[in-house]
Amino acid sequence: MRPRSLDEVLGQDHLLSGDSLLLSASACGRLPSIILWGPPGTGKTSIARALVSSCPPSASYRFVSLSAVTAGVKEPPHLSTLIKQGSIDPQRGILATIKATTVEIEDSAVKFLSLNCDGDGLVALNVLEAAARALAPDGHLYVACDNVKEALTCKHLAYDRAGEEHYNLISALHKSMRRGDADAAIY
Repeated sequence: MRPRSLDEVLGQDHLLSGDSLLLSASACGRLPSIILWGPPGTGKTSIARALVSSCPPSASYRFVSLSAVTAGVKEPPHLSTLIKQGSIDPQRGILATIKATTVEIEDSAVKFLSLNCDGDGLVALNVLEAAARALAPDGHLYVACDNVKEALTCKHLAYDRAGEEHYNLISALHKSMRRGDADAAIY
């Protein structure tokens, strides 16, 4: 019943049509680490399985399904250990992690993130990850705007080379170095 290839996946045209990133990555056998997000039953696992099976055989990917809910874990501990030891290096492409999650996020939390991260996707992802760490008592992940506000404890500094902030940051760096504050100088 599940689709065996990306051609058989229906209803996710925004992800799998034309020259999308996922189609290109699958065709050349270089899958990135991605997170598929959505409510239960929307095809996250099916898309992940189809992505792996649509890669050329030379890519030698193997699909392993792990449900954190049924396994009772937040992340696979052996995988984390191997990554820390350097046996598996996601940066070198030895491992592609495709995570599927059913985290619910308030619209106000998304709006708050978009207004306070200055277009920096890495900051937004880090804040969202920190806000989503707390599980509800029923095991359901829900991110409220208050969680995001708490996770984003301080607004990051914007760097605009052509504007005034460029000189403000240089001035702050020089003052920190003169004062001998190594932590502030690095930041």
